[in-house]
Amino acid sequence: MGPANEGGMVDWSAALESTGGDSTLLQELIEVFLDEGPALLQAIRSALENRDGPLLRRSAHTLKGSLRIFGATRGVELAQEIESRGQQEVWDGTAELCRDLEAYMTPVIAELKTRGNG
Repeated sequence: MGPANEGGMVDWSAALESTGGDSTLLQELIEVFLDEGPALLQAIRSALENRDGPLLRRSAHTLKGSLRIFGATRGVELAQEIESRGQQEVWDGTAELCRDLEAYMTPVIAELKTRGNG
């Protein structure tokens, strides 16, 4: 375990690094994520309800990429697991993983909103 980054969920130095130190671009990525993140979670919920493997895989994959930008490692791991379950259409235990991801995302989104409005 590295430094907890002031108790935050987002690794801001990794996030800035992922944009090559461009804070304007990072701001844009935050805004896109705040727009897309909740929509992707909704798509994941919908895919789960409808047993739609391809939608689950795509939504989790897209979310994984966004979470990686912000250094949100646990979220990346959860999204990766959900993505592979979508690909294999494995439904047993997937709802729990989706709930874990959702619970993880709540403080991430809150932190991005706070930082994004800074």
